[in-house]
Amino acid sequence: FGIDAKTDGLHYATIERCPTLQGKVKSFDKAAAMAVPGVIDVLEVTRTVYNYKNTGIAVIAKNYYAALQGRKKLNVKWDNAEFTKVSTADLFKEMNSLANEDGLEHVEKGHFNTAVSTATNVLEATYELPYLSHTCMEPMNCTVHVRPDNTAEIWASSQSPQVQRQFAQDLGIPADQAEEKIKVHMPFMGGGFGRRSMNDSLEECFQISKAQRKPVKLIWTREDDTQQGPFRQGTVHKFKAPFDASGKPTGFQHKMVSSSITAQARPKGNRVPFEVMEGINTHYEFENMSVRYNEFRSQIPIHWWRSVFGSTNGVAHEAFVDEVAVKAGKDPLQFRKEMLKSEPRFVKVLEKLEQESGWNKKLGQNEGKGVAIVESFGTIVAHAIFLKKENDNVTIPKVVSVVDCGIYVNPDQVKAQTEGNIIFGLTAALKDPITFKNGAAEQANFDTYRMLRINEAPKDIQVHIIENDEAPGGLGEPGLPPIGSALLNAVFDMTGKRIRKLPFDLQEV
Repeated sequence: FGIDAKTDGLHYATIERCPTLQGKVKSFDKAAAMAVPGVIDVLEVTRTVYNYKNTGIAVIAKNYYAALQGRKKLNVKWDNAEFTKVSTADLFKEMNSLANEDGLEHVEKGHFNTAVSTATNVLEATYELPYLSHTCMEPMNCTVHVRPDNTAEIWASSQSPQVQRQFAQDLGIPADQAEEKIKVHMPFMGGGFGRRSMNDSLEECFQISKAQRKPVKLIWTREDDTQQGPFRQGTVHKFKAPFDASGKPTGFQHKMVSSSITAQARPKGNRVPFEVMEGINTHYEFENMSVRYNEFRSQIPIHWWRSVFGSTNGVAHEAFVDEVAVKAGKDPLQFRKEMLKSEPRFVKVLEKLEQESGWNKKLGQNEGKGVAIVESFGTIVAHAIFLKKENDNVTIPKVVSVVDCGIYVNPDQVKAQTEGNIIFGLTAALKDPITFKNGAAEQANFDTYRMLRINEAPKDIQVHIIENDEAPGGLGEPGLPPIGSALLNAVFDMTGKRIRKLPFDLQEV
């Protein structure tokens, strides 16, 4: 793994960064940090996060412990500017306000507004999903050796390792000599989840080694990793479904509000960014359908997070589909089959899930089941999740999954990736959000940003694979979007309560 990289003469670095993102350094006590035994230098560095330069103070030492002790002595004074006004409550208040606007068209079919104006009944709901940290098992780190002769060697667990030309330009190396003079090693990653596609820790470490002309290993603390971002997007989803006098749904609207990963560093445009509608399946045969997007501008940097916007869109969309099914008096799985009858791959997945999960078997008292199906990254995944409440303790006895990823090579990998996505998605639904107060993330380590524990995990996870000759789809992400919505739907089935704001405590339902 990257954090294990070693080379002769290695020094270690840690960086004190502003608690409020985009804050600037006013002053710091270099002498106090330098007085710590083992500390050899203190210098100011920057990291680029979507065109913003975030400043930090690096402490370099002969060992990591000394670097951390020196960091504690810095006594940095920050200029936090306007960012101190940012809070979670204000972020979501603004997003909820934007959800009332028309927004940009993604899909418009039929005449949705007419369907609403002529409806006997209209079902409405708003879902909120939180900002989250990537929290890779291995925190951000990098080892760089910029030599006196302007050659360099890099050890980086990166999802974007093509950095030679970037640093060659910095060192004055011609582009055609970049790969010869800058060597990049790619160790294993202790989790990537999209976070390691941003090389900000590598950028910091490069600056330190260039100044030292010695090999330097930079390690982010868990607190750095949790609080400094970039984060998964927070989102608001406003839904509306009209019904006619017979109780049949005649339309479906999903208005999504969020920042955009690809648009956050450029002026606001009039086109829907390509990534933001992932996981919103428009295959459902509603006569009138409207899917729209409102871009939210914020100083909070967001980045690719496992299943990207599928992790928020898929959850909210499939939860509201369930609400529509229940209001129409239909079994949620049968409703989906009926509304997807022109999509044979979807129907086959649902039929397989119905069979393998024992969906039609009657449940006992204080039990519930939920279903969801999402296509993302070229793969269709459906989950059925089962809940049981016993002695005031809610458990997840079973999750049954069906995956249609087209042609696949290794069935164990299909199952392993799906199992990992289920745990990842349940953690996102049930554990801690990232919240902001006075411009800073409030969560710091695993005491305040908790992971799903083994005793909370499903007791049984079954993954079934559809055999076909379709083009291969993704597997590292598609299993995540449907699990949160299946869970919400199971909670409703067990308790009659609709939960529309995540995360929530399963023991309090």
